[in-house]
Amino acid sequence: MSNKPIEERREKALAFLTAHPTLNPNEEWVFTYNNHHKLLLVIAIREYMLDVAEKLIDMGADVNKKDSELKKTVLMNSIGGSYTYTKMPDGADEDGVKLLLAHGADPNITDKYGDTMLRKLTAGHYKNIRVIEALIASGADINIKNLMGFAPIHDATAEVTKLLIAKGADVNTKSNDGRTPIHWACSNTNINLATVLLENGANIEAPFRGTTPLLMALDRYGGGYTVNIKFVRLLLKYGANINAKDSRGRGVDYYINLIERGGVPENYNGDYEINPNRKAFADQLRSLIKSAKQYPEKLGSIYAQHAFNEATNKTYGAPFGTYSIPIKNKIENYLGHNKREMPSWVPYT
Repeated sequence: MSNKPIEERREKALAFLTAHPTLNPNEEWVFTYNNHHKLLLVIAIREYMLDVAEKLIDMGADVNKKDSELKKTVLMNSIGGSYTYTKMPDGADEDGVKLLLAHGADPNITDKYGDTMLRKLTAGHYKNIRVIEALIASGADINIKNLMGFAPIHDATAEVTKLLIAKGADVNTKSNDGRTPIHWACSNTNINLATVLLENGANIEAPFRGTTPLLMALDRYGGGYTVNIKFVRLLLKYGANINAKDSRGRGVDYYINLIERGGVPENYNGDYEINPNRKAFADQLRSLIKSAKQYPEKLGSIYAQHAFNEATNKTYGAPFGTYSIPIKNKIENYLGHNKREMPSWVPYT
C-alpha cells in the first residue's frame, strides 16, 4: 500500500534533483520543519525516499559525511523516524541502514562523544534486532568504547545483549569509572537483562563506586525502580555476597531497613509511619537473606555442582584451566560468597 505523503514528497524531490544536476549533495540545508541544518541524504532516508537517496549518492553524496553540530554520520542520523511526523512503513529503519551500508557507510566512525552507530543504538535501548545484525554483519566493532569507556553491551536490551555476547562481546567490560553491564541491570532491576548477563559469566561482585550489584539493587527501591523478591533471589542464586558492605560500611540489613522505612534514614528523629506493604516486603527480604546465611555450604555445593555440570557439558570434560572465560566466571559466580565457606574446594586441573 502506497503512502501518499511520502509519494508526493518523493516525486517533488526527484523532480528538483533532476532540474538541478550540479547541486552539491554534501551541503547542509535548513530543514523547514525544525529549522535545523540537515544533509539532503539524511532527510531522504528519514522520510523513506530511498530512490531519492540513491540519486543523491549517484550525484556524489558522501555516505560517511558528518553533520556540523554533533559530528554524527549519515548512518547515525538515519534512524529516529520522520522529521515531518509522517507514519513510516514497517522496516523503514532497516531499509535505510542497509541502503547506506550497501553504499559503503562505515559503522565504526565515531561522533564527538566517541560513540559509534552501534553504541548509540544500544545506549538508546534500541530494539530492532535486524538493524543491529546488519551493522555487525558490516563489520561494526562490538567492543569499541566511547570517550567515557562505555561499550555497546553496557546498556543494551536483553535481546540485543544476547546477540552481542554471541558475537563475542565482553560481558565484564568496564567503563572509565568501573561500571560493567551487570551494574546497569541491577540499578534498573531489569531481571531479564540480569539473567542474560549472569548466565554468561557476568561478575556478580564487580565493584562500582563503593558498592556491589546486590546492594545497588536494594538501594534502587523507591528511587524510580522497584526491586522484587525474584530479582534478589536471582542475584543470590548466582552467589551475591550477602555479607558485602558498601564504602560507608552499610550492608544488606541497612538497605532492607531503609526499604521498610520508605527511604527514611535511621538517624531521622521526626515522626514517620511504616507502610504495612513495605514492612511485609522487607520481612520477605530478611527471610530470604536469613535462608542464604543459614545454608551457605549446602547452597554453595549445589551451585558449584550445577556450574560444573554445565561446564562439563560445554567442554566435554576438559580441565578447568582450559575453560572459556564466561564459564570460569559462571563457576565463580555460582560459588560466590560461599567460596569462603568452602576452603577445601579445588577445581579439577
